[in-house]
Amino acid sequence: METGLAKYDAMVYAIAECHQVDEAKDIRDKARAMEVYASQAMNIEAERQAADIRIRAEVKTGELLSGSDKAQGSLKQGANLPQSSGTTTVKTLSDMGINKDQSSKWQKMAAIPEEEREGYLAQPGIPSTEGMIRAHELKQNPPPVMPDFSEEALWIWGKLREAESNKMFEEDLNGLIFSMTTTMQKDMHRLVPQLKKWVNTYG
Repeated sequence: METGLAKYDAMVYAIAECHQVDEAKDIRDKARAMEVYASQAMNIEAERQAADIRIRAEVKTGELLSGSDKAQGSLKQGANLPQSSGTTTVKTLSDMGINKDQSSKWQKMAAIPEEEREGYLAQPGIPSTEGMIRAHELKQNPPPVMPDFSEEALWIWGKLREAESNKMFEEDLNGLIFSMTTTMQKDMHRLVPQLKKWVNTYG
């Protein structure tokens, strides 16, 4: 199958010229077949181009489905879709081989701003329907940014949690110090006032 730049440009143009759902869906299906063929042949570049075309066709199909939805009020599996003027036959989503999940995903992609879609398609690797939707959802609701912890902050937090877990705060500090060796007691007499002074700066 030809998957060169000329073929790619021609298919992009053909997608833009689609005015009926089944026209865009037909291009989508052909691009999907090319994608599978290229994957089996381990032709990464051809697979990437075919996936790009497939997604563009899915976006166009979603745009046309969305337009039909607005015209009819509610687009459901098996709902009637308008056809070209002069045509009396009314096709359903099922007639065109589109299921409810595809209709939902393609309309979601069609609602993504064009600049954002193009940015996703320009990224390296094989694009996917789910990948584009997921990238948009992450952009809309980005995960919380983790604070830039210092090693010292993590260390003191960990030590305090460890002391709490070992119920050290419930122990008699005077009794603990009394049970220490002379050298340990000298260190504690020196360190505890420093610790007390440091803790008092909190809050």
